[in-house]
Amino acid sequence: MMPYHAPERVVQGILRRACLAGTKAELQTAVAQASTLMFEFGSTTPFLNDKFQDLRFVVTDRELRGSPVWAAVGGELFMYRMQPPEGWISIGDAAECEKGVIGSMCSMGSSLMATAGAAAVLAPIDLSPTRWVCERQATMEAQYATAKPYISGCVYAPTIRITAVHGLDGDDPAMVAALRQLAALA
Repeated sequence: MMPYHAPERVVQGILRRACLAGTKAELQTAVAQASTLMFEFGSTTPFLNDKFQDLRFVVTDRELRGSPVWAAVGGELFMYRMQPPEGWISIGDAAECEKGVIGSMCSMGSSLMATAGAAAVLAPIDLSPTRWVCERQATMEAQYATAKPYISGCVYAPTIRITAVHGLDGDDPAMVAALRQLAALA
């Protein structure tokens, strides 16, 4: 069995549903998400603590607000789309992911959040590297103390890197079908 068999099945399902829906937006989103089965995440400078630095996320079969939930290897942290209207992308534990809602900004329980522009993002690899905020629990103590405040309880994170590790092959039948349908809509 291939090492990415289950995640590939997940994104093949996302692509098939998008083909059935037939809209350009759903097809574009599905193709972008299928290209990001697995990715690595971390800050480019020492800032995040060990729990949040150098994470590897894999797509899961769970969806929240029309987007897949990605689980960090080890299953302790999850990346998910938060409740509209902002549609921010967040990283938190299972309880935070279950809620997936915005409370009073940084008291909402999520440890890291991609802010402005995240609502328009199709897949994690497209997130801006410079629009992240984080809570104390995700940050090294000295860096949190000296970081630029966002709002009470949160600080701006330095540049975050997200690197694709594995995506669905372009010759996969589900990907080919979605790309053909998308081309026909252009």
